[in-house]
Amino acid sequence: MRHFILALFLASPLAAQEIETDLELVLLADASGSIDAGELAFQRQSYATAITDPAVVAAIENTLYGSIAVTYVEWATNQATVVDWTVITDMDSATRFANALIGPPRQANGRNAIGSALLYGMAQIENNDIRGFRRVIDFSGDSMGNTFGPPIT
Repeated sequence: MRHFILALFLASPLAAQEIETDLELVLLADASGSIDAGELAFQRQSYATAITDPAVVAAIENTLYGSIAVTYVEWATNQATVVDWTVITDMDSATRFANALIGPPRQANGRNAIGSALLYGMAQIENNDIRGFRRVIDFSGDSMGNTFGPPIT
């Protein structure tokens, strides 16, 4: 009996607590060869400005859970998570996320691989320890060309 209780305790999910939030948001940004350094910086700065807008932060604070979880991924032939999942609850956490966007170098290169990028974004949502009421991929790209990887459909 003692072994059964120990096995039951070791198999319990107590150590792996999920974070509950209103939204899991993957910001999936184009970093393919058609995006120059200025355009890449513009994408990052725009997301940073948006997430720290006082109206956006107030909207986050007034959700049912009072939080969202967001990650920033660049895509091209490869995909790269530039800023890992961050729970945003207030202006301080929004500012930390925004600041993390600005510094890193480009992390994805090559041609358009939209199908691969979307699958990567979906995997980011499915394989995290966050349980969002809503799950969204915000996709940015400058064309519908899909020259590498699985089809968009």
